[in-house]
Amino acid sequence: MATEIFTNPITLLLDKRSGTLNVPIGSWTTVGEINATQAAGTYEFWISLTLTQSNNNDTALVQFSGNGGSTWNTFNWKSNSANQTEAAVYGYPLIHAGGTFHGMLQVQADTGTTQLDVDFSDIWLKRIN
Repeated sequence: MATEIFTNPITLLLDKRSGTLNVPIGSWTTVGEINATQAAGTYEFWISLTLTQSNNNDTALVQFSGNGGSTWNTFNWKSNSANQTEAAVYGYPLIHAGGTFHGMLQVQADTGTTQLDVDFSDIWLKRIN
């Protein structure tokens, strides 16, 4: 007999995109966003993306926020070879007090980058308790 371990309904919010081509140099481009009112609870916040950079040593800048851009977590991604496609997934648990949750995922091509394409991007929020 199965035991129910969740007392609240499980919620999953997802923004999935593809084909963001030729991301501009020096300008942030939003490739995923969730903006929704959510009940208080424990959630998992996840991002994933697949990038293709046209030249060796091109650099992509990636940032994500779980509070509508008030604060950002930023990292850079340097290609190892031309036209190599690379993927990343990152997630973490968070306690949400209730109200609006505004998650964002953005990218930009760094100075000197020839071409940056975001082949696929996902941003999701999953209620776990």
